Amino acid sequence: MSRINEFNSLDVVEKQYPLLRDFIMSYISFRELEPVQNELKGSKDFWIHTTDGHLVLAIMKWCSAFESVENKNPMAWHSLQTRLLHSLKISLKEWMDYRTQLLDFRNQYALYIGLVLIRQNIPSMDLAFQAALIYDEWMREYVQTKFLGPSLSEELVAYEIQLRKTISVLCRNN
Repeated sequence: MSRINEFNSLDVVEKQYPLLRDFIMSYISFRELEPVQNELKGSKDFWIHTTDGHLVLAIMKWCSAFESVENKNPMAWHSLQTRLLHSLKISLKEWMDYRTQLLDFRNQYALYIGLVLIRQNIPSMDLAFQAALIYDEWMREYVQTKFLGPSLSEELVAYEIQLRKTISVLCRNN
C-alpha cells in the first residue's frame, strides 16, 4: 500500500483529526441526549437547544473535515473516497448524494435557523459516523505521524461511558 506523500501530516494533526474528533464527540452527545432530553433535570428548552447544538456542530465539523481533504489534496481524496465506497458498500452516486444532503443541510439550515423548525430535514447521521471512523483508519494507514493518539473508536468508547454516567445523574428518575 503506497503512502500519500503529498498529504501533509501536519494538516491532519492540526486540522483534520481534531475536526473528526469533534464530530464524533458532538454526534455521540446528540445520539445519547436526544432520546432522553425530556427526562433530564432542568429546563426542557435548555436540553432541546443543547441537543440540537450538538447535532449542528457535528454536521459542521463533519463537512469541514471531508471538505478539507477533498479541497487540499485530490490524490488523497481519491484514495479516501475509494476506501469509503468500498467499506460503506455504497456507490459513488449514493456517496455524493449523501454528502450533498449534509452540505445542503449545513449551508441552508444549520448556519442560519434553529433545528426546532426543520427537524424533518435532518439527514441520518449513521453514515457520517461510519465514514468518520473509516476516515480515521485511513489517516492512520496513509499518513505517517505519531501525533494522532488513540483511534476515534477507542476514544468514543471512553466518552460514551463518561457521557452515560453524566446523563444518568441528570435524569429526573434519580
